[in-house]
Amino acid sequence: MTPKTSLFIDWNGTIQWQIAGIITYVKANYTDRKGQSIELSPISFDRWNPPLGRKLGISEAEFNQVAWGNEWVFRNSPPYPGAKEAIQRLSEGYQIIIATSTNRPDLVEPWFEENGIYFDDILWTQDKCKIKGLLIDDAPETIERRWCKQLMTVRRELLWNCHLTNVPALKDWRHLLTANNPSQAIAFQSG
Repeated sequence: MTPKTSLFIDWNGTIQWQIAGIITYVKANYTDRKGQSIELSPISFDRWNPPLGRKLGISEAEFNQVAWGNEWVFRNSPPYPGAKEAIQRLSEGYQIIIATSTNRPDLVEPWFEENGIYFDDILWTQDKCKIKGLLIDDAPETIERRWCKQLMTVRRELLWNCHLTNVPALKDWRHLLTANNPSQAIAFQSG
């Protein structure tokens, strides 16, 4: 039996819809000066680390903690639509390795278990350029660095990385569900 090729997939922002968790948390915990809940939408996150603190009446440092360092957000952000099913299908041809640089590695495995998403292993790394193999990621800096080093990379296309049009994109996890062979769909999108 031939061993499966490893497919590395980033967690938050790529599989986990962290923006949805942030929006839910903000709506439940912040109000404007009139006492109305603050309206954020996915379009509010049109770039990497958007300056939204002022909209919430807090500093940018405080917003960064609310958005990117908040345990509730990590635990309760849902997967992107179709991610669970697409990853399950990809596992038929790939060894699925979650590659993450999260500052909360203790929350990764429980989140995957709670959401019923298959994976073979988890790799914590601060340098995804050391990964030898195909990586699906959403972070612009990671995507650019890997692409410049000619490392196989597919960007999970989101508003904050759509300017990287030279890098193959996975626009929606559900696209892999409609492919006759999701492994070929990934190879096609990365080639």
